[in-house]
Amino acid sequence: MKSKTIRPQKSILLSLLFSLCVGLLACQLTSQNSTQSTTSSSEEMPGAGVKVRAGSGELFVTEVVNIGLEKLGYQTAAIKQLNVAVAHAAVSNGELDFYGTHWEKLHTKFFEQNGGNQKLEKVGVLIKNGLQGYQIDKKTAEQYNIS
Repeated sequence: MKSKTIRPQKSILLSLLFSLCVGLLACQLTSQNSTQSTTSSSEEMPGAGVKVRAGSGELFVTEVVNIGLEKLGYQTAAIKQLNVAVAHAAVSNGELDFYGTHWEKLHTKFFEQNGGNQKLEKVGVLIKNGLQGYQIDKKTAEQYNIS
């Protein structure tokens, strides 16, 4: 059996790079303006004293989000790596506060089965038009009738 070469598409790599840059920028500390009044650190941090519980199928993205939350004063619990169905149910039941990644087209069924917009809220897009799956060369696809 010949070895198969998997080449990621340029758009996926650019999306991941963009996502990483946005995550890193979100985690930078902002400098205080000298004209601002001095306040205690708990008043400056919106998440002071709040513990956040995350679930993830894609650990990297959730780690980036957690770093940003920690910079805002939130306490982050250990990330629970769960399959998609369990993660949606856990958020819907209040066992987790958020699920780090949601592949919109692939996870629509799980979203709807766990209460949809009545119980869950989709917030923002980390990777617009993100793709999930495997990529192979055209010759192999034709050889094995893969579409």
